[in-house]
Formats: sequence, structure tokens, C-alpha cells
Amino acid sequence: MTVPVFTGDSAERSDAGLVTRRAVDKTEQMRARARVIDELMASGAPDDVPGGAPPGEVLAELERTSATRGAGPGHLYLIDTSAHARSQHAMVRAIIAGLIADRAAATCVTVDLEAGYSGRELRDVRTIAERRKELYVVLPINEVIADRARDVQVRMAARGHHRAAGVIDLLTAAVSEHHGAVLLHYDADFEHIAATTGQAHVWIAPRGTLA
Repeated sequence: MTVPVFTGDSAERSDAGLVTRRAVDKTEQMRARARVIDELMASGAPDDVPGGAPPGEVLAELERTSATRGAGPGHLYLIDTSAHARSQHAMVRAIIAGLIADRAAATCVTVDLEAGYSGRELRDVRTIAERRKELYVVLPINEVIADRARDVQVRMAARGHHRAAGVIDLLTAAVSEHHGAVLLHYDADFEHIAATTGQAHVWIAPRGTLA
């Protein structure tokens, strides 16, 4: 029996194959991001955003801000309806699309139900539900999370702030906190909640810069 002898050429081919696979993976990731951006832009919304920074810089800022607020590496972003509602701005679309392409975008039942509410008819509601399951990581809700929302409401009431956050926002924030996700939003209610919980949250754009 002849024993094969592996030479440096084989090792070089192996290294070249690894580089090629990484390049293919990177290309696929970029294509996925582009597809999501195309879908979000299909509404024909304007591409301008007042005072907006390039999406890459904004995403980097999200990472820096999240890290300073206790979020670990590889964390998810639970994208609230208040952020989605600003997707007419190109910068917001790009941020959401980037997170979706990176499998870092999360959702939960409260956000899904609000999204479905925007559907005009049965077909719209079904399509919205199906697309959200496909694009987002779903964070489940349970009684522990419900209890946390109740507790936070009581704690806010002790400071006279319980009416500074709606019921849906309390539940959404509790889901985000329970699963260790960063809450990505454009709603001052979450500022009031985070003042009580200390959880990680980030505005999708500086407060007051978007309509």
C-alpha cells in the first residue's frame, strides 16, 4: 500500500480554499443585506434623512452605545415599532436591513401584533406575519416576563412615572430585558422604563431628529 505524502502544495490549496469560502460567505452576506434593503425601499419612500450619518457609522455607534450599556458581544436588537415606523428614512432602513442580514434583528409578540395591525386586509396580515417569522429572531414571552412588566410598572408608580410608559411598551421592554437583547427604538417611553430597569436600549436615530 502506498501511503500518500502531503506536501506544502496541499496546505496551500487548503488555505486558498478557506479564503475562497470566506469570500463567498462575505459575498452572500452582502447580497442578503442588499435584498433586505431593496425590500424595505420597495415602498418608494424618500432616501433623505435630516442630518443623517452614513449607515455604517450609525451601526458602529449602535455597537459602541450598546457595549457601554451592558450588552455583550453577538447580542440581538429587539426592534420596536417606533423604529420601524421611521423606515421612510434611508438611514433607518439601512440599519434595520443590516441587522436583519446579520441575523441580529429580533421581534416579539407585541411588536408582531402591532405590525399586523397595519395590514389593510387578511392577505396583508398573513404576509406580514410570514415575513416577520422569516426575517427576525422571535423572542418568546412568558409569565416571568409578564411579572417583570408588572413589577416595573409598580416601581415606576413609586416615582410617579407609571403613566410615562404604555402597557405594550412595558411588555416589549420586559421581553428585551429578559432575553438580554438591546431595545432599538424611537420612543421616549423606553427612556423612562430604562431609568427603572437599567436595561440596554438605543435610539435608532438621535432623539428629535426624525419625524
